[in-house]
Parts: sequence; structure tokens; C-alpha cells
Amino acid sequence: MATLHLALIRGIKAQLINEVFSTTYDGSRSLEFSNPGIQFVSGPAVTSSINATSSHPDIIGISIFDNQVHQQMDAIGAGITDAAAIVLKDFKTNHPDQYWELLNMLFSQDPEWIVKGGAGLNACRSPLGASDFGISPYTYDDTYDGSTDEDLKLFTLDKAPKLFEVLQDVKSVNPNTKFTFATWSAPGWMKDSPNAQPLFQGSLKQGYEDIFAKYLYKSMATIKSEKGLQPYFLSIQNEPLYTSNSYPGMRVSPTSAGKIGASLRKLLDDGGLNSIKIMTYDHNWDNDQYAIQQSDSAPFDTFAGVAWHCYAGNPTAQQRYNQAYPGKEVHMTECTKITQYLSEPWPNLRSTLHDLIIGSIRYGSRSVLLWNVALKEDDDGFTTPHLPNVCTNCLAPILFNSNAFQSDPTASLKGTNTRTVAQAQADDAGSKKRKKRFFSKDSFGGHETAGSRRATLEKRQTSFYKTTSDYLALTHLSLAVRARGSSTYGVNINSITSDETALGDANSRLFSQVFRSDNADSRGNSRWSVVILNRNDHFLTGRYDNVTVAINFRGKVANFTCMPGVYTLSWLAPKTA
Repeated sequence: MATLHLALIRGIKAQLINEVFSTTYDGSRSLEFSNPGIQFVSGPAVTSSINATSSHPDIIGISIFDNQVHQQMDAIGAGITDAAAIVLKDFKTNHPDQYWELLNMLFSQDPEWIVKGGAGLNACRSPLGASDFGISPYTYDDTYDGSTDEDLKLFTLDKAPKLFEVLQDVKSVNPNTKFTFATWSAPGWMKDSPNAQPLFQGSLKQGYEDIFAKYLYKSMATIKSEKGLQPYFLSIQNEPLYTSNSYPGMRVSPTSAGKIGASLRKLLDDGGLNSIKIMTYDHNWDNDQYAIQQSDSAPFDTFAGVAWHCYAGNPTAQQRYNQAYPGKEVHMTECTKITQYLSEPWPNLRSTLHDLIIGSIRYGSRSVLLWNVALKEDDDGFTTPHLPNVCTNCLAPILFNSNAFQSDPTASLKGTNTRTVAQAQADDAGSKKRKKRFFSKDSFGGHETAGSRRATLEKRQTSFYKTTSDYLALTHLSLAVRARGSSTYGVNINSITSDETALGDANSRLFSQVFRSDNADSRGNSRWSVVILNRNDHFLTGRYDNVTVAINFRGKVANFTCMPGVYTLSWLAPKTA
């Protein structure tokens, strides 16, 4: 640890890359921590990628424009649906110690969990009522005889006890968690639905905008007063342009959504809940005009910003909303991949990094929230629980197996890594059978020093669950932006790779996203972090080639050689040049 501390001090003066977390395409490294001590040295920026020779990899430049400061990052997290709550609560019942360790791995902000591979999430998104991921359709104010309840006398949160218990447990691990919400459907008596199950399909009845707004307000107020959770923001309707005959949903026109939002904004402000933000849209990139029209249909202060999903379209669509409403917040609130078809983990990881952490953030997203935080996976890779005829192989950061729900008082975490860096180094020194773990200049562009010893964080797979590409993607982003000690959450800094300049988005092999977190040490330095996606895998054809990344920062260059994968690199430097 003394050498690590020395490297940090050196990093203040010499601007050393003293922290690298590596995840390789082949799984040989998974959130593997290292301290390579790579120094920024004088030299020209690489603005045109340099082709490989027989003995050296291609060189691709990253130019960091440290004066071009963009959005403040806000939230990194995943959905806690009824399905996620069910599996987490059942895991807690059978294995309470391991349950609390898992919640810490997911949500703790304590520095000790960084070296354990912790994700450091700070946000959850939950449905108000049932979604596709649960075991039955319901809202918080259902009637079963066709009657109405316009005074909301039947309103209750008690239909989702596991959901709120898990959310309260998350809060106990991270008191600063941002809890976000969205409805999938209004209560059936508010809707005009052609389906025998009124929560499926249909739209809000004309003239019910104020009543639905009152329902949303009561949901927020009751979650705060009864459950002790402070809502951060909500969307008035999840995916307002799509309904299914298999799970709750509701179509909402932009004009109707504007009326609901305006009424809800007034109720929240008058009820002392003015800190709760309302987001518009909450749907895919392929219909950015709806987001603009919804904002157009309400007073300017109604909606704090826009929420996006990733299932159709392209992240460039976010820019059109940004141009129409500059200064409004932008959030990515839902995305998931699939568990099967040879997509896990590398194809899914490269896609998620490209679309969200590179793409969506590049167009203003302050947050990245994926879908279910945890599900159960069977032996064939199908995920559960969910309503019939919906997604059977949706991914989650945590996938439980059947052992997680079998009570065994003697069970222990098998194959998990909870070692500190110091413990890992001690293990290396004491084992003659273990392969030596040093960086070499050839493989990583650093130098073999005492401070460059690395601690391996094994792929986190236990007898109860495994982590997925979703977990890896969120953790790499979190490592780059989360507050540590007295530092603040990161801001996005503009950067571009030489591949992108020459080849464009479709053909680029390397992408980067840069962040700056201020007050990272006692000297007032900032932590600068770059998330690198190296997809020099020749479009998944089976050939995987290393590249040397030449990072240009304030007129100096640091070289880092890596195989295809995802890497989060950090160094300390003053906030301004």
C-alpha cells in the first residue's frame, strides 16, 4: 500500500496514470485493478491513426479537450421491478449475509468496495404498479366491479411489499440513492381499453388527466411518507407510444401528457414536493418529435428534462431535443440486452458501451440506468419472473441460479473475490504456482516497478449468481464518475479519437469518454478518467488485435497498449491547466 500511496503522490506532480480497471473481450480480465504508473511525457498528439508494423500494434490517438466541459453526471443504476425485488427478497430470506454483501457490491460508495469490484450504483428505477416483470398486473388503486374511485380512497402501496422492502434496504446501504419512478398503466377505471384486462393496452379516458395526475402525486407523497424514500424524478408514462396485450401499458398523446404533467407539477409544488422532477417521453430514440411535442404542450417549467430508452433509433436523436430545449436535463432510463445467441458477454458489452456510455452520454445524458438489476436464470439462459408472453431472455447485471433460493446455513460464497489490493499482492508473493503478475512495457506501455504490481479481481461468479456485461458496463462508468472521499461526481469532458475523425462512428475501432471529478485529494487536484472501448475485433470475425492508445492531455502524451475490451484509466491533475 505504501507504493500505491507513493504513486498517488507522484501522480500529483508528474501526472501518472495510476489506476486502471481492465475488462478484456476474452474474459481473462474482469474489472482487474492495476497501477501501471504510466507518465504523460512531452510529444505530439496522434491525430491520425498509425498502421501496425510487424512488431508493433496500431497507434490510435485520443485527444482530450479539457476546457470543453459538458454535463454534470448524475445517476448510474438499474431498475428494481417486482421481478428484481422478488428474487432479491428470496435471496435475502435464504442467504441474508450474502444478500447484504451483494447490495454492498451493487450500491455501496465505500472505497473498500472499489477494490472488490463494486459497481457503486447510486440510482434505482421502479414502476408505479406492475410492469412486464412481475407475477400479476395491478396498480395502487384497482377496483374489480367496474366502479371508479376518483377520490382515491382505495389507494395503497401494500400490493408491492417486496419492492419497497428492497428499496429501503438499498437506502440503508447508500442513503443518497436517487429513486426514480414511472407508471406502466393508470388504474383500469381511468382507461379506455379494448382488452379484457384493462391494464393492458388502451389509453387514458378523456377528461381524466387531472385525476391521473392526482394518482401520481399521491404515489410520490405516500412513497415518501410511508416508505421513507425520497423520489428523485418520475415519468408520467413509460413508453407512451407502445402498448401490449401481455402486460400493463397505456398510450398517451403528447397533448394529454402535457396536461397531466402541468397538473402534476402544480400538485407537487403545492404539496411541498417541489424537489421531485418530472421527465417527458421515457421512450425510444426513434421518435424524438414526440418528446419535443410533449414539452411544447405544457408550461416550460413542467418538465425538467427528457428520458430515453435504447430499443430503437440512434442516440443522435437526443441532440434534436437538446437543440429544441437547451439546458433541460437528459437521462437514459432503460436499456437491456439479451442473455443468449452468443452475445454474452463481449458483444453485449461492446454494444452497451458504444450506445450508452459513449453515445447517449455524448449527446447529453446525465444518467445511465439499465433495466432489471437482478433476475433468475435457468440452465438454458432464460430469465424469470415475468408475466406470460414477454421477454424471456432479458439481461440483468445480476443473474441468480436456483442455488440462491435454497436455504443452506453452511453455504458460503464460492469463487467470489473479496480481497483487498494488499491481500492480493500478498497472495501473489506467497504462491509459487501462481503466474507472475507484472506489467511489461510490451503489453501495457508501462514500466515494471514495485508500484505497478496488480491485483486480479476475478470474474465475480458465486455459487448463487453471476455478474454480466450489464454489471461491467455500469461499473466501468461508475469508476470514472463516482465521488470518492471529498471529490464531486464527475462532469463530462469532450474527447475524440483519431479513428473517429478518419473513419466515422460505424468503422472506428476505438471510442472514449472522459470525465473530471473535482477535489479528489487534499491538494485540490481533480481526478481525470477516461473510459476506453477498444473494439479492434474486426467486427467480431474472430480476429482480435491489440492497439496502443496515445492519450493526449494538455500537450503531453501517455501510451497504453491493450487488447480489445473496456478500460477505465484515471490520473490526478489540476482542474485547470
